Amino acid sequence: HASVLSLYDSLRLKTSKIDQKEAKWSEVNAKIKSSLEDAKAKGENVVVLTNTMASPSTDALMTDLMSKYPNVKHVVYDAVSESNALDAFQAVYGTRALAGYDFSKADVIVSIGADFLGDWQGGGYDAGYSQGRIPKNGKMSKHIQIEANMSLAGANADKRIPLTIANQKQALVKIYNLISGASVGTSTINKYETEVVKAAQQLKAAGTKGVLVCGIDDVDAQLLTLAINSQLNSEAFNISNVSLKRKGNATEVNQLISDLKAGKVHTLLMNNVNPVYTLPNSKDFVEGLKKTKLSVAFSMKEDETASRTTIAAATPHYLESWGDVSINRGNYSLQQPTINPLFDTKQFQEVLLSLTDNSTSYYDYLKAFASNNLNGKTWNQTVHDGFATSEVSALSATSADFGASASKLASAKSSGLDLVLYTKVGLGDGQQANNPWLQEFPDPITRVSWDNYVTVSKKDAEAKELKNWNVANGGMNGSYVDVKVGNATLKNVP
Repeated sequence: HASVLSLYDSLRLKTSKIDQKEAKWSEVNAKIKSSLEDAKAKGENVVVLTNTMASPSTDALMTDLMSKYPNVKHVVYDAVSESNALDAFQAVYGTRALAGYDFSKADVIVSIGADFLGDWQGGGYDAGYSQGRIPKNGKMSKHIQIEANMSLAGANADKRIPLTIANQKQALVKIYNLISGASVGTSTINKYETEVVKAAQQLKAAGTKGVLVCGIDDVDAQLLTLAINSQLNSEAFNISNVSLKRKGNATEVNQLISDLKAGKVHTLLMNNVNPVYTLPNSKDFVEGLKKTKLSVAFSMKEDETASRTTIAAATPHYLESWGDVSINRGNYSLQQPTINPLFDTKQFQEVLLSLTDNSTSYYDYLKAFASNNLNGKTWNQTVHDGFATSEVSALSATSADFGASASKLASAKSSGLDLVLYTKVGLGDGQQANNPWLQEFPDPITRVSWDNYVTVSKKDAEAKELKNWNVANGGMNGSYVDVKVGNATLKNVP
Protein backbone atom coordinates (compact mmCIF):
# COMPACT_ATOMS: atom_id res chain seq x y z
CA HIS A 1 0.00 0.00 0.00
CA ALA A 2 2.98 2.32 0.49
CA SER A 3 3.38 2.47 -3.31
CA VAL A 4 0.35 4.81 -3.44
CA LEU A 5 2.64 7.52 -2.10
CA SER A 6 4.86 7.23 -5.18
CA LEU A 7 1.96 8.49 -7.31
CA TYR A 8 2.47 11.91 -5.71
CA ASP A 9 6.25 11.69 -5.44
CA SER A 10 7.72 15.20 -5.89
CA LEU A 11 10.70 13.66 -7.70
CA ARG A 12 8.55 12.21 -10.51
CA LEU A 13 9.42 13.14 -14.08
CA LYS A 14 6.67 15.53 -15.13
CA THR A 15 7.75 15.57 -18.76
CA SER A 16 10.39 13.85 -20.89
CA LYS A 17 13.89 15.21 -21.37
CA ILE A 18 16.45 15.08 -24.18
CA ASP A 19 20.00 15.93 -23.10
CA GLN A 20 18.62 17.15 -19.74
CA LYS A 21 16.24 19.62 -21.46
CA GLU A 22 12.46 19.29 -21.49
CA ALA A 23 11.13 17.80 -24.73
CA LYS A 24 7.81 16.99 -26.38
CA TRP A 25 6.80 13.39 -26.98
CA SER A 26 6.85 14.00 -30.74
CA GLU A 27 10.54 14.86 -30.41
CA VAL A 28 11.23 11.82 -28.23
CA ASN A 29 9.49 9.41 -30.61
CA ALA A 30 11.18 10.93 -33.64
CA LYS A 31 14.66 10.68 -32.11
CA ILE A 32 14.16 7.04 -31.07
CA LYS A 33 12.67 6.12 -34.45
CA SER A 34 15.55 7.79 -36.29
CA SER A 35 18.10 5.91 -34.19
CA LEU A 36 16.40 2.56 -34.82
CA GLU A 37 16.35 3.19 -38.56
CA ASP A 38 20.01 4.23 -38.51
CA ALA A 39 21.00 1.09 -36.60
CA LYS A 40 18.99 -1.09 -38.97
CA ALA A 41 20.60 0.50 -42.05
CA LYS A 42 24.09 0.00 -40.60
CA GLY A 43 23.37 -3.50 -39.26
CA GLU A 44 24.26 -2.46 -35.73
CA ASN A 45 22.80 -3.79 -32.49
CA VAL A 46 19.82 -2.41 -30.62
CA VAL A 47 19.03 -3.74 -27.13
CA VAL A 48 15.83 -3.31 -25.14
CA LEU A 49 16.55 -3.86 -21.45
CA THR A 50 13.52 -4.39 -19.21
CA ASN A 51 12.59 -5.99 -15.94
CA THR A 52 10.33 -9.03 -15.91
CA MET A 53 7.18 -7.40 -17.22
CA ALA A 54 4.98 -10.52 -16.92
CA SER A 55 2.73 -8.80 -19.46
CA PRO A 56 1.60 -10.94 -22.41
CA SER A 57 0.49 -7.93 -24.46
CA THR A 58 3.82 -6.14 -23.91
CA ASP A 59 5.67 -9.30 -24.91
CA ALA A 60 3.60 -9.35 -28.12
CA LEU A 61 4.52 -5.72 -28.80
CA MET A 62 8.18 -6.57 -28.24
CA THR A 63 7.83 -9.37 -30.79
CA ASP A 64 6.36 -6.87 -33.27
CA LEU A 65 9.28 -4.51 -32.68
CA MET A 66 11.82 -7.28 -33.27
CA SER A 67 9.99 -8.30 -36.44
CA LYS A 68 10.23 -4.76 -37.80
CA TYR A 69 13.82 -4.37 -36.62
CA PRO A 70 15.58 -7.78 -36.73
CA ASN A 71 18.68 -6.24 -35.10
CA VAL A 72 16.75 -5.64 -31.86
CA LYS A 73 17.38 -7.95 -28.90
CA HIS A 74 15.29 -8.07 -25.72
CA VAL A 75 17.27 -8.63 -22.50
CA VAL A 76 15.45 -9.15 -19.18
CA TYR A 77 17.15 -7.91 -16.01
CA ASP A 78 15.83 -8.36 -12.48
CA ALA A 79 17.62 -6.41 -9.76
CA VAL A 80 16.76 -9.25 -7.36
CA SER A 81 17.76 -12.10 -9.61
CA GLU A 82 16.58 -15.70 -9.68
CA SER A 83 18.63 -16.43 -12.79
CA ASN A 84 20.17 -19.67 -11.49
CA ALA A 85 16.80 -21.08 -10.44
CA LEU A 86 15.37 -20.06 -13.82
CA ASP A 87 18.31 -21.65 -15.67
CA ALA A 88 17.77 -24.91 -13.77
CA PHE A 89 14.02 -25.01 -14.38
CA GLN A 90 14.48 -24.19 -18.07
CA ALA A 91 17.09 -26.94 -18.42
CA VAL A 92 14.68 -29.54 -17.01
CA TYR A 93 11.25 -28.32 -18.18
CA GLY A 94 12.08 -26.23 -21.25
CA THR A 95 10.32 -23.08 -19.99
CA ARG A 96 11.93 -20.08 -18.32
CA ALA A 97 9.85 -19.98 -15.16
CA LEU A 98 9.94 -20.88 -11.49
CA ALA A 99 8.19 -23.86 -9.95
CA GLY A 100 5.01 -23.09 -8.04
CA TYR A 101 4.56 -24.31 -4.47
CA ASP A 102 1.34 -24.91 -2.54
CA PHE A 103 2.41 -25.45 1.06
CA SER A 104 -1.15 -26.23 2.13
CA LYS A 105 -0.65 -29.65 0.49
CA ALA A 106 2.55 -30.48 2.40
CA ASP A 107 2.85 -32.40 5.66
CA VAL A 108 6.64 -32.00 5.82
CA ILE A 109 8.40 -28.87 4.56
CA VAL A 110 12.18 -28.67 4.36
CA SER A 111 13.62 -25.32 3.40
CA ILE A 112 17.31 -24.80 2.69
CA GLY A 113 18.12 -21.11 2.66
CA ALA A 114 14.69 -20.10 1.31
CA ASP A 115 12.74 -17.50 3.27
CA PHE A 116 9.42 -18.41 1.67
CA LEU A 117 7.51 -16.40 4.30
CA GLY A 118 9.47 -13.34 3.23
CA ASP A 119 10.00 -12.36 -0.39
CA TRP A 120 11.79 -15.46 -1.68
CA GLN A 121 11.09 -15.72 -5.44
CA GLY A 122 8.60 -12.87 -5.19
CA GLY A 123 6.75 -14.13 -2.10
CA GLY A 124 3.06 -15.01 -1.82
CA TYR A 125 3.46 -18.39 -0.13
CA ASP A 126 2.33 -17.42 3.37
CA ALA A 127 -1.39 -18.12 2.81
CA GLY A 128 -0.83 -21.74 1.76
CA TYR A 129 1.69 -22.25 4.55
CA SER A 130 -0.68 -20.91 7.22
CA GLN A 131 -3.42 -23.30 6.08
CA GLY A 132 -1.15 -26.26 6.72
CA ARG A 133 -0.21 -24.93 10.16
CA ILE A 134 -3.79 -25.10 11.44
CA PRO A 135 -4.07 -28.31 13.51
CA LYS A 136 -6.51 -30.82 12.03
CA ASN A 137 -7.28 -33.99 13.93
CA GLY A 138 -4.28 -33.27 16.13
CA LYS A 139 -1.86 -32.82 13.22
CA MET A 140 -0.33 -29.96 11.27
CA SER A 141 2.56 -29.60 8.84
CA LYS A 142 6.10 -29.97 10.13
CA HIS A 143 8.55 -27.29 9.04
CA ILE A 144 12.34 -27.72 9.12
CA GLN A 145 14.45 -24.69 8.20
CA ILE A 146 18.14 -24.99 7.31
CA GLU A 147 19.73 -21.56 6.95
CA ALA A 148 22.55 -19.21 7.93
CA ASN A 149 20.75 -15.93 8.65
CA MET A 150 17.63 -15.90 10.83
CA SER A 151 14.64 -15.35 8.55
CA LEU A 152 10.86 -15.13 8.88
CA ALA A 153 10.61 -18.75 7.76
CA GLY A 154 13.30 -19.77 10.24
CA ALA A 155 11.54 -17.95 13.08
CA ASN A 156 8.33 -19.90 12.35
CA ALA A 157 9.94 -23.32 11.86
CA ASP A 158 9.45 -26.28 14.17
CA LYS A 159 13.14 -27.07 13.81
CA ARG A 160 15.83 -24.61 12.72
CA ILE A 161 19.28 -25.90 11.77
CA PRO A 162 21.91 -23.12 11.43
CA LEU A 163 24.49 -23.99 8.75
CA THR A 164 27.03 -22.17 6.60
CA ILE A 165 26.35 -21.97 2.87
CA ALA A 166 28.86 -24.75 2.17
CA ASN A 167 27.21 -26.99 4.75
CA GLN A 168 23.79 -26.18 3.31
CA LYS A 169 25.04 -27.56 0.00
CA GLN A 170 26.31 -30.67 1.79
CA ALA A 171 22.91 -31.05 3.46
CA LEU A 172 21.13 -30.79 0.13
CA VAL A 173 23.28 -33.57 -1.33
CA LYS A 174 22.65 -35.77 1.72
CA ILE A 175 18.89 -35.30 1.28
CA TYR A 176 19.21 -36.01 -2.45
CA ASN A 177 21.13 -39.22 -1.71
CA LEU A 178 18.48 -40.49 0.70
CA ILE A 179 15.51 -39.54 -1.48
CA SER A 180 16.91 -40.75 -4.82
CA GLY A 181 19.05 -43.67 -3.65
CA ALA A 182 22.22 -42.05 -5.01
CA SER A 183 25.54 -42.40 -3.19
CA VAL A 184 27.40 -39.16 -3.81
CA GLY A 185 30.15 -38.75 -1.21
CA THR A 186 29.69 -35.86 1.24
CA SER A 187 31.49 -34.36 4.21
CA THR A 188 30.22 -34.60 7.77
CA ILE A 189 28.24 -31.52 8.86
CA ASN A 190 29.73 -30.83 12.29
CA LYS A 191 27.29 -31.36 15.19
CA TYR A 192 24.20 -31.07 12.97
CA GLU A 193 24.85 -34.20 10.87
CA THR A 194 22.25 -36.22 12.77
CA GLU A 195 19.64 -33.47 12.49
CA VAL A 196 20.11 -33.20 8.71
CA VAL A 197 19.83 -36.97 8.22
CA LYS A 198 16.68 -37.00 10.38
CA ALA A 199 15.16 -34.20 8.27
CA ALA A 200 15.90 -36.20 5.11
CA GLN A 201 14.27 -39.30 6.60
CA GLN A 202 11.14 -37.36 7.59
CA LEU A 203 10.93 -35.85 4.11
CA LYS A 204 11.20 -39.27 2.47
CA ALA A 205 8.64 -40.76 4.84
CA ALA A 206 6.18 -38.00 3.90
CA GLY A 207 6.40 -39.04 0.23
CA THR A 208 3.98 -37.07 -1.92
CA LYS A 209 3.11 -34.96 1.13
CA GLY A 210 6.69 -33.73 1.44
CA VAL A 211 8.31 -30.77 -0.32
CA LEU A 212 11.76 -29.17 -0.38
CA VAL A 213 12.50 -25.57 -1.32
CA CYS A 214 15.91 -24.03 -1.75
CA GLY A 215 17.21 -20.48 -1.83
CA ILE A 216 20.87 -21.24 -2.54
CA ASP A 217 21.89 -19.10 -5.51
CA ASP A 218 23.50 -21.96 -7.42
CA VAL A 219 22.19 -23.69 -10.54
CA ASP A 220 23.32 -27.12 -9.29
CA ALA A 221 21.49 -26.63 -5.99
CA GLN A 222 18.36 -25.65 -7.90
CA LEU A 223 18.66 -28.71 -10.15
CA LEU A 224 18.83 -31.00 -7.11
CA THR A 225 15.78 -29.27 -5.65
CA LEU A 226 13.80 -30.10 -8.80
CA ALA A 227 15.12 -33.68 -8.72
CA ILE A 228 14.15 -34.21 -5.07
CA ASN A 229 10.60 -32.91 -5.52
CA SER A 230 10.21 -34.97 -8.68
CA GLN A 231 11.38 -38.11 -6.85
CA LEU A 232 8.90 -37.40 -4.05
CA ASN A 233 6.17 -36.74 -6.63
CA SER A 234 5.33 -33.87 -4.30
CA GLU A 235 1.75 -32.62 -4.38
CA ALA A 236 2.97 -29.20 -3.20
CA PHE A 237 5.39 -28.94 -6.15
CA ASN A 238 3.44 -27.37 -9.01
CA ILE A 239 4.78 -27.61 -12.56
CA SER A 240 1.50 -26.64 -14.20
CA ASN A 241 0.73 -23.13 -12.90
CA VAL A 242 4.39 -22.18 -12.76
CA SER A 243 5.47 -18.74 -11.60
CA LEU A 244 6.33 -16.09 -14.22
CA LYS A 245 7.28 -13.37 -11.71
CA ARG A 246 10.96 -13.48 -12.58
CA LYS A 247 12.54 -14.11 -15.97
CA GLY A 248 15.85 -12.27 -15.69
CA ASN A 249 18.88 -13.74 -17.44
CA ALA A 250 22.20 -12.94 -15.77
CA THR A 251 24.22 -14.38 -18.66
CA GLU A 252 22.55 -12.07 -21.18
CA VAL A 253 22.92 -9.07 -18.86
CA ASN A 254 26.64 -9.73 -18.46
CA GLN A 255 26.96 -10.08 -22.23
CA LEU A 256 25.17 -6.75 -22.68
CA ILE A 257 27.66 -5.03 -20.36
CA SER A 258 30.56 -6.55 -22.31
CA ASP A 259 29.02 -5.40 -25.61
CA LEU A 260 28.41 -1.91 -24.24
CA LYS A 261 32.04 -1.58 -23.12
CA ALA A 262 33.19 -2.81 -26.53
CA GLY A 263 31.02 -0.21 -28.29
CA LYS A 264 28.88 -2.88 -29.96
CA VAL A 265 25.48 -1.43 -28.96
CA HIS A 266 24.13 1.36 -31.19
CA THR A 267 20.90 2.06 -29.28
CA LEU A 268 19.87 1.04 -25.78
CA LEU A 269 16.24 1.35 -24.66
CA MET A 270 15.51 0.67 -20.98
CA ASN A 271 12.16 0.32 -19.28
CA ASN A 272 11.50 0.15 -15.53
CA VAL A 273 15.10 -0.74 -14.65
CA ASN A 274 17.79 1.25 -12.85
CA PRO A 275 20.99 -0.73 -13.55
CA VAL A 276 23.31 2.13 -12.56
CA TYR A 277 21.91 1.78 -9.04
CA THR A 278 21.31 -1.97 -8.83
CA LEU A 279 24.14 -3.61 -10.80
CA PRO A 280 27.15 -4.72 -8.73
CA ASN A 281 29.41 -3.66 -11.63
CA SER A 282 27.53 -0.48 -12.47
CA LYS A 283 30.79 1.39 -13.25
CA ASP A 284 31.27 -0.90 -16.25
CA PHE A 285 27.69 -0.26 -17.32
CA VAL A 286 28.10 3.52 -17.06
CA GLU A 287 31.33 3.31 -19.06
CA GLY A 288 29.56 1.34 -21.80
CA LEU A 289 26.50 3.59 -21.75
CA LYS A 290 28.66 6.50 -22.92
CA LYS A 291 29.62 4.54 -26.06
CA THR A 292 26.07 4.14 -27.38
CA LYS A 293 24.70 6.40 -30.12
CA LEU A 294 21.44 6.75 -28.20
CA SER A 295 20.35 5.68 -24.73
CA VAL A 296 16.78 5.96 -23.46
CA ALA A 297 15.37 5.33 -20.01
CA PHE A 298 11.59 4.97 -19.66
CA SER A 299 11.20 5.89 -16.03
CA MET A 300 8.91 7.57 -13.50
CA LYS A 301 11.86 9.37 -11.93
CA GLU A 302 15.12 10.91 -13.07
CA ASP A 303 16.99 8.23 -11.18
CA GLU A 304 20.65 7.18 -11.34
CA THR A 305 20.16 5.67 -14.81
CA ALA A 306 17.71 8.16 -16.35
CA SER A 307 19.98 11.05 -15.37
CA ARG A 308 22.79 9.53 -17.47
CA THR A 309 20.86 8.67 -20.64
CA THR A 310 20.33 10.77 -23.76
CA ILE A 311 16.57 10.62 -23.26
CA ALA A 312 14.65 10.33 -20.00
CA ALA A 313 11.15 9.32 -21.12
CA ALA A 314 8.51 10.04 -18.50
CA THR A 315 6.23 7.08 -17.77
CA PRO A 316 3.01 7.01 -15.73
CA HIS A 317 2.41 5.38 -12.36
CA TYR A 318 0.73 1.97 -12.43
CA LEU A 319 -2.39 3.58 -10.95
CA GLU A 320 -2.56 5.73 -14.10
CA SER A 321 -2.08 2.86 -16.54
CA TRP A 322 -3.84 0.09 -18.42
CA GLY A 323 -2.09 -3.25 -18.65
CA ASP A 324 -2.24 -7.01 -18.34
CA VAL A 325 -0.30 -9.39 -16.12
CA SER A 326 0.29 -13.11 -16.09
CA ILE A 327 1.94 -13.91 -12.77
CA ASN A 328 1.28 -17.62 -13.12
CA ARG A 329 0.74 -19.83 -16.11
CA GLY A 330 -3.03 -20.20 -16.53
CA ASN A 331 -3.82 -16.86 -14.85
CA TYR A 332 -4.48 -13.69 -16.87
CA SER A 333 -5.16 -10.42 -15.04
CA LEU A 334 -6.11 -6.95 -16.21
CA GLN A 335 -4.79 -3.73 -14.72
CA GLN A 336 -6.94 -0.61 -15.01
CA PRO A 337 -6.18 2.99 -14.04
CA THR A 338 -7.78 4.63 -11.02
CA ILE A 339 -6.86 8.20 -11.99
CA ASN A 340 -6.05 10.16 -15.15
CA PRO A 341 -2.33 10.77 -15.75
CA LEU A 342 -1.11 13.68 -13.63
CA PHE A 343 1.77 14.64 -15.94
CA ASP A 344 2.88 14.52 -19.57
CA THR A 345 3.68 10.80 -19.55
CA LYS A 346 3.30 7.86 -21.92
CA GLN A 347 3.27 4.15 -21.26
CA PHE A 348 6.15 2.13 -22.70
CA GLN A 349 3.56 0.16 -24.69
CA GLU A 350 2.30 3.31 -26.40
CA VAL A 351 5.83 4.06 -27.59
CA LEU A 352 6.28 0.50 -28.86
CA LEU A 353 3.09 0.89 -30.90
CA SER A 354 4.41 4.14 -32.34
CA LEU A 355 7.80 2.61 -33.22
CA THR A 356 6.08 -0.19 -35.15
CA ASP A 357 3.87 2.31 -37.03
CA ASN A 358 0.75 1.01 -35.31
CA SER A 359 -1.71 3.88 -34.82
CA THR A 360 -3.90 1.86 -32.42
CA SER A 361 -4.07 3.11 -28.84
CA TYR A 362 -2.71 0.74 -26.23
CA TYR A 363 -6.16 0.46 -24.66
CA ASP A 364 -7.67 -0.75 -27.94
CA TYR A 365 -4.69 -3.00 -28.60
CA LEU A 366 -4.99 -4.51 -25.12
CA LYS A 367 -8.74 -5.04 -25.50
CA ALA A 368 -8.24 -6.89 -28.80
CA PHE A 369 -5.27 -8.87 -27.49
CA ALA A 370 -7.06 -9.89 -24.29
CA SER A 371 -9.94 -11.48 -26.22
CA ASN A 372 -7.74 -14.53 -26.82
CA ASN A 373 -6.94 -14.94 -23.12
CA LEU A 374 -10.28 -14.52 -21.36
CA ASN A 375 -11.43 -18.15 -21.56
CA GLY A 376 -15.02 -17.31 -22.52
CA LYS A 377 -15.37 -14.21 -20.36
CA THR A 378 -16.32 -10.84 -21.83
CA TRP A 379 -13.98 -7.86 -21.58
CA ASN A 380 -16.35 -6.06 -19.18
CA GLN A 381 -16.68 -9.10 -16.95
CA THR A 382 -12.91 -9.57 -16.80
CA VAL A 383 -12.35 -5.89 -16.00
CA HIS A 384 -14.93 -6.30 -13.23
CA ASP A 385 -13.38 -9.50 -11.86
CA GLY A 386 -9.81 -8.45 -12.52
CA PHE A 387 -8.71 -11.83 -13.90
CA ALA A 388 -9.52 -14.88 -15.99
CA THR A 389 -8.18 -18.39 -15.45
CA SER A 390 -7.68 -21.37 -17.72
CA GLU A 391 -6.59 -24.96 -17.26
CA VAL A 392 -3.00 -25.69 -18.24
CA SER A 393 -1.25 -29.04 -18.43
CA ALA A 394 1.86 -29.94 -16.46
CA LEU A 395 5.19 -29.30 -18.14
CA SER A 396 7.16 -32.35 -19.26
CA ALA A 397 10.59 -32.93 -17.77
CA THR A 398 13.69 -33.83 -19.73
CA SER A 399 16.72 -35.67 -18.41
CA ALA A 400 19.49 -33.79 -16.61
CA ASP A 401 22.76 -34.88 -15.02
CA PHE A 402 21.69 -34.51 -11.41
CA GLY A 403 24.57 -36.72 -10.26
CA ALA A 404 27.11 -34.26 -11.67
CA SER A 405 25.35 -31.40 -9.89
CA ALA A 406 25.39 -33.33 -6.62
CA SER A 407 29.12 -34.00 -6.99
CA LYS A 408 29.87 -30.31 -7.52
CA LEU A 409 27.86 -29.34 -4.44
CA ALA A 410 29.51 -32.06 -2.34
CA SER A 411 32.90 -30.46 -2.93
CA ALA A 412 31.84 -27.22 -1.19
CA LYS A 413 33.91 -26.27 1.84
CA SER A 414 33.56 -23.48 4.39
CA SER A 415 36.35 -20.93 4.71
CA GLY A 416 36.06 -18.27 7.38
CA LEU A 417 32.87 -16.25 7.71
CA ASP A 418 30.12 -16.22 5.09
CA LEU A 419 28.48 -12.97 3.96
CA VAL A 420 24.79 -13.65 3.34
CA LEU A 421 22.92 -10.86 1.55
CA TYR A 422 19.14 -10.64 1.59
CA THR A 423 16.43 -8.17 0.59
CA LYS A 424 14.32 -6.38 3.14
CA VAL A 425 10.66 -7.33 2.84
CA GLY A 426 9.76 -3.63 2.89
CA LEU A 427 12.34 -2.10 0.56
CA GLY A 428 12.98 -4.96 -1.88
CA ASP A 429 15.33 -3.82 -4.65
CA GLY A 430 15.29 -0.21 -3.44
CA GLN A 431 13.30 1.37 -6.26
CA GLN A 432 11.09 3.08 -3.63
CA ALA A 433 13.93 3.92 -1.27
CA ASN A 434 12.67 7.52 -0.96
CA ASN A 435 9.30 6.32 0.37
CA PRO A 436 9.21 7.24 4.09
CA TRP A 437 6.60 4.60 4.91
CA LEU A 438 8.99 1.91 3.73
CA GLN A 439 12.06 3.44 5.35
CA GLU A 440 10.24 3.43 8.67
CA PHE A 441 8.91 -0.10 8.19
CA PRO A 442 10.77 -2.19 10.81
CA ASP A 443 12.38 -5.46 9.84
CA PRO A 444 10.07 -8.23 11.14
CA ILE A 445 12.99 -10.07 12.76
CA THR A 446 15.39 -7.40 14.04
CA ARG A 447 12.80 -4.58 14.38
CA VAL A 448 15.39 -2.21 12.89
CA SER A 449 14.39 0.47 10.35
CA TRP A 450 16.15 3.08 8.24
CA ASP A 451 19.53 1.42 7.79
CA ASN A 452 21.54 -1.57 6.64
CA TYR A 453 23.47 -3.49 9.25
CA VAL A 454 25.41 -6.67 9.90
CA THR A 455 23.92 -9.44 12.03
CA VAL A 456 26.25 -12.03 13.56
CA SER A 457 25.87 -14.87 15.98
CA LYS A 458 26.63 -14.32 19.67
CA LYS A 459 29.69 -16.57 19.41
CA ASP A 460 31.13 -14.69 16.44
CA ALA A 461 30.34 -11.33 18.05
CA GLU A 462 32.27 -12.28 21.17
CA ALA A 463 35.19 -13.57 19.10
CA LYS A 464 35.34 -10.29 17.13
CA GLU A 465 34.65 -8.20 20.27
CA LEU A 466 31.50 -6.69 18.76
CA LYS A 467 29.03 -5.19 21.22
CA ASN A 468 25.58 -3.60 21.44
CA TRP A 469 24.41 -1.31 24.20
CA ASN A 470 21.39 0.80 25.08
CA VAL A 471 21.62 4.58 25.11
CA ALA A 472 19.77 7.14 27.23
CA ASN A 473 16.65 7.38 25.02
CA GLY A 474 16.16 3.61 25.05
CA GLY A 475 17.60 3.11 21.59
CA MET A 476 20.42 0.75 20.77
CA ASN A 477 23.94 1.57 19.66
CA GLY A 478 26.79 -0.75 18.81
CA SER A 479 30.10 -1.47 17.16
CA TYR A 480 30.90 -0.58 13.54
CA VAL A 481 32.71 -2.98 11.24
CA ASP A 482 34.41 -2.99 7.85
CA VAL A 483 33.15 -5.83 5.67
CA LYS A 484 35.60 -7.02 3.03
CA VAL A 485 34.80 -9.57 0.31
CA GLY A 486 37.46 -10.01 -2.34
CA ASN A 487 38.53 -6.54 -3.45
CA ALA A 488 35.33 -4.85 -2.24
CA THR A 489 35.06 -3.23 1.18
CA LEU A 490 32.07 -1.71 2.96
CA LYS A 491 33.27 0.61 5.68
CA ASN A 492 31.64 1.52 8.99
CA VAL A 493 28.65 -0.81 8.80
CA PRO A 494 26.69 -0.85 12.09
